[in-house]
Amino acid sequence: MSIVNNSNCFTNIITLKGTCDDSVSTSGFDASYLGITPEFLSQVITGDYEDVNELFNTKLSQAIELVANTLYTQFSPKYRTVSVIDNFRTGKYLDNKQTIAPFAGLKGFYFDLCSEKSYLDFYASRFDLFCAYSGTVPILVIDLIEGKIIDTVNLVAVSGEIASVFPSSLYPSNKRKLKLFICYDATAITSYKGVLKESDCASCQPTHKISGTYEEIATMTIATGDPYMVSSLRVSADSGGLSIVHSLQCNHKDWLCSIANQLALPILYKTGSLIFEMALTESPNTRLDTTTINNSELLKARYDLSNSKFSEAMNNLVQSIEPPNDPNCFVCKKKSRHAIILP
Repeated sequence: MSIVNNSNCFTNIITLKGTCDDSVSTSGFDASYLGITPEFLSQVITGDYEDVNELFNTKLSQAIELVANTLYTQFSPKYRTVSVIDNFRTGKYLDNKQTIAPFAGLKGFYFDLCSEKSYLDFYASRFDLFCAYSGTVPILVIDLIEGKIIDTVNLVAVSGEIASVFPSSLYPSNKRKLKLFICYDATAITSYKGVLKESDCASCQPTHKISGTYEEIATMTIATGDPYMVSSLRVSADSGGLSIVHSLQCNHKDWLCSIANQLALPILYKTGSLIFEMALTESPNTRLDTTTINNSELLKARYDLSNSKFSEAMNNLVQSIEPPNDPNCFVCKKKSRHAIILP
């Protein structure tokens, strides 16, 4: 999976001067530093690319991924980068099929994620709804800090059956508190009772709230007309038949974004290396410009220099930075100790 896929923080980190776009580099580096210009790219471009901009941006994206992976490989002897730190289902159905009357407003689960020390994301993989209604039910994901709906997932409900939808949606915390209300409009829907967690004793009432290491979860409602704010939440004894499978995932991309300026030089040299490698290995047989004769010895020298400079820049980078102070997503590996136990 791509580490920095669709990450805006790397936009224009290295630019190609002399094109119609002619964007300003956010790092101060552009490809002409390595002798890579639109004219040069037009001499080595192959039919795999629409124009020199696509060629350059493709190699730049590949370079960003390679730099990110190289950085993690360098840290791997000391730190274990954790991907998923929590994964479970929220909401359990009772076996007596107890019906719950409609509620004039929204009903569902409130997730309070405190991740100021970690780069955590909330990943929703499955929504289930158990109700006495057939039709499309929009499942709303509301950010209660910003006070707005950030996602809508349509679930096709079938009366008397547990209906499911698989959103596969990621909601980043951006290293701040994340307060999500995942719910639906229960105004005209009779549901079958679902609870957050069944109690261990038969005579006790099911709880409406659970607290974990990374988040608090509660069954809540927001009445029709009330603003999308934490202060509008009211405790509910049930989930309105809603059940959610979710996980908390470490977002390594956000950490990379926080040090993007320090990655610029290795990215520059790796981009050059990839372009010169293509010019040496692919371009001679498939390039579109067959009238210009390229100096293979010069290309090889540029390729070797870019690779050498990349290694030097990566070594300097690894020695100058530390992994984030994040006990959840970057776990220090303990040294193993060998001992001989005599009988």
